[in-house]
Amino acid sequence: MFGDQAMALVVEARRMSLQPVDPLNVGNAVPKYNELVVQNVCREVRMLDADMRLTLQPWLDVPGGRAEYEEPPAELSAAMMMYHVAKVRNKRVLLAYIQARLDRLRDLYWASGGALHHLIGNAVLRERISPAEVDFLRKYHEQVVVARAEYEFGDILDMTAGIDMPPKELHVLVRVLRDIGDVHTEQGTIDFRKGQRFNLRRADIEHLIIQGFLEEVGR
Repeated sequence: MFGDQAMALVVEARRMSLQPVDPLNVGNAVPKYNELVVQNVCREVRMLDADMRLTLQPWLDVPGGRAEYEEPPAELSAAMMMYHVAKVRNKRVLLAYIQARLDRLRDLYWASGGALHHLIGNAVLRERISPAEVDFLRKYHEQVVVARAEYEFGDILDMTAGIDMPPKELHVLVRVLRDIGDVHTEQGTIDFRKGQRFNLRRADIEHLIIQGFLEEVGR
């Protein structure tokens, strides 16, 4: 049936939207790009267009031609409408599927504190997204970098920081939950190892807190 392949993409996008975005589990935040079904839907659109032309052509090719404003018979109009609606529906589903995935990647980007390497460096996520989606993330990150340079006030405002609970102090005491390695901070390069505690400038390590590498603790 027309649209069955497209419906599979709708179901997949819907399931993805119902799952919360977890920056600690970026690999499972997005299902694998369904290239086979996308190609099948595109093939179906081309097939519908070809069938539409074949159905209409005999009416156009009558001896002597057709009057410019002569209406086709009702059954032909109905067939044309069916083909047209099926094509448009498939195209809208493809656009919705692609947009849903891009929205998901954008939300994941912000949930991860704007750390591009944290996303495209994840082997599981990288295997699940298409090359075009990788390009989207890179170009989106470039635009964010430009916006940050233009609108952030020095090191005071961080656009990628969370806003649910605004910080009360510029420095924060954190505990390392997972080995990170060397990170450049205002206090120099720090080798973060699991279990260690540091009192650091929030702007330097906010993204690591969001990503779950560090945990904010009381003094």
